[in-house]
Amino acid sequence: MSIKRTAFLILLTTILLVDLLRFFDLENVPQGFYIDEIASAVSAHCLATQGTDIPGKKWPLFSFLNFGSPKPPTQTYPMALWIKIFGVSIASIRGFEAFAYTLGLVGLFFLARLMGGPTCAWLTLLASSLSPWGWMFSRIAFESILGPMFLVWGVFFFLRNSSWWNMAVSAFFMACAMYSYPPTRLHAPLVVLLLVGYQMKQKKLSLMPLGLFFIVLTLCSAPLVEGILQGPLQARFNGLSIASKTSSWRDLSVIFTQNYFSHLSPKFLFLTGDNNYRHSTRHFGELSWLDMLGLCAGLFFLIRLFKKWKAPSPLVIFLLMAAASGIIPAALTNEGLPHALRSMGTQPFIELLVGYCLAQAVECWPPLLLAASVTGAAFGASFLFVYFKIYPGESAEAFMSKVRIDAEHCQTERDWSNFALQNPPLIARYYILRNYHKPCSVWFLK
Repeated sequence: MSIKRTAFLILLTTILLVDLLRFFDLENVPQGFYIDEIASAVSAHCLATQGTDIPGKKWPLFSFLNFGSPKPPTQTYPMALWIKIFGVSIASIRGFEAFAYTLGLVGLFFLARLMGGPTCAWLTLLASSLSPWGWMFSRIAFESILGPMFLVWGVFFFLRNSSWWNMAVSAFFMACAMYSYPPTRLHAPLVVLLLVGYQMKQKKLSLMPLGLFFIVLTLCSAPLVEGILQGPLQARFNGLSIASKTSSWRDLSVIFTQNYFSHLSPKFLFLTGDNNYRHSTRHFGELSWLDMLGLCAGLFFLIRLFKKWKAPSPLVIFLLMAAASGIIPAALTNEGLPHALRSMGTQPFIELLVGYCLAQAVECWPPLLLAASVTGAAFGASFLFVYFKIYPGESAEAFMSKVRIDAEHCQTERDWSNFALQNPPLIARYYILRNYHKPCSVWFLK
């Protein structure tokens, strides 16, 4: 068997195993079920059974809660259908996010193939399948994973060609990305500006289809813009914004710069990742060993170009700037920095850059394909061992595992009444839905 065939066999086997294991034991890893996941589950269940959000509003655009950000329609409505098919168990709710991430992987594969050809597509798929950044959020029921997923598909249709159909679909996906997660409301418009600049550089931009793109984007985003201007959708950000601490432009620029570069620290990227156990295993950085290999290849090519006084290709510049702009929303906040969740939009563009750089390196030195495949397989084995064997115990408290244990010991109506008194109503409601399949308004919460 040739080296190339061996490399692709290892690569494809690693991708298949890793992406199948993404759906493995979602009920118990991570242990517990965090309050934000519970909010997603109950919001979708209320919509599926009664056509309301938790407070009782009929067919809401956003499902408002008494804390955090409202749940977006891009999560609650598809998840409501998902619940009708698969139920309201922890595995089912988390499985929805794993499925959404998998759709994003498909989009990344097609986008990478469009940008750099088949080898680039397979290496990008391997890198994004192994990504600790993506893996962590693909197995918990946070809506954050949806923003990058829609963003990837939006970029794909924008670059596919400038037909009216592609531009309209791209605009729709870009709007969905902005609805899905607050940081994407800033990141997606920045990516759109970069896309326009990139296509103008490539001389592939037609004004009429571009006009249709902005018309569709404006129409689809109008309710979102109205909600932001009226205040309720912006309340969470207003409390976390660096502007809530100071009004001095000098201080704001200093804080923003410090926040931004904290996301580029070696500790965050390569060593232990985010400090929050819900965002990282704390045993690996946000980037995998394969990501590091790809970025080293990119740095090597960059040095060669600078020696020849040549600029990088427009595609590399676009990917670098799109990745860099994904950190901006997180840098504008003042909590839990560096914050892997709010900078999640960076991840798909890093994986595209890694896949592209590795593919270019493989063209120059074909045996590197085997090295990349083996590196990916070795990292996958190491990461998955830690994730399934060590991480569940270490992260249990971060996912409120004690609350779940208490709920599973409830047997009588008296037990459930005591449980409800000791926990917020939303938590009690979810565990009764899960255990007894009660309607959204359960007996002691009417």
